[in-house]
Amino acid sequence: MEAGLPAGSLKSSGAAGSVPAATPHHPRRRPLDLGIHGEAEKPTVRRRKVKPWQPELLGQWLDSVSDHRLYPVFHLGAFAGVRRGELLGLTWDDVDLDREQLTVRWQIAIVSYGRARRAIKTGGVPQYLRPPKTRDGEQRTVDLDPHTVEVLRRSRKAQATPQLSFSGGVP
Repeated sequence: MEAGLPAGSLKSSGAAGSVPAATPHHPRRRPLDLGIHGEAEKPTVRRRKVKPWQPELLGQWLDSVSDHRLYPVFHLGAFAGVRRGELLGLTWDDVDLDREQLTVRWQIAIVSYGRARRAIKTGGVPQYLRPPKTRDGEQRTVDLDPHTVEVLRRSRKAQATPQLSFSGGVP
């Protein structure tokens, strides 16, 4: 018989793996040993379900940020189904406006402090650029709607236009 389980429990009766999480003998339900402080149950973490915005609310928000310099990124995130890290990993080389497609090749990922510190100590650079979260970690192609293509065309044109400096236009 296994240590810590009473005789006749599901594990000791040969039904391993079938103990529901609601029973007090399940590994996730065992009390934590806190030494002199007694016992406490391990807290459960429940992820909140993502609730997408209703189309009307999304439209209102996009209208309210239409003058923001990152509006094309917000628009692309809303209409292309691209993850936040994938949006940040995009370059103009990944966007084909004539074919109305973009290719997700990279994503910007969070690097833990410990991992970044180890990379720096060994003379390396923390790697924030990672392959996308596809099943195989390979690039994927996303089709764009005509309005998104137009938003991206305007953004690219605006980026290509030289900006005046703070010195009143004198370089």
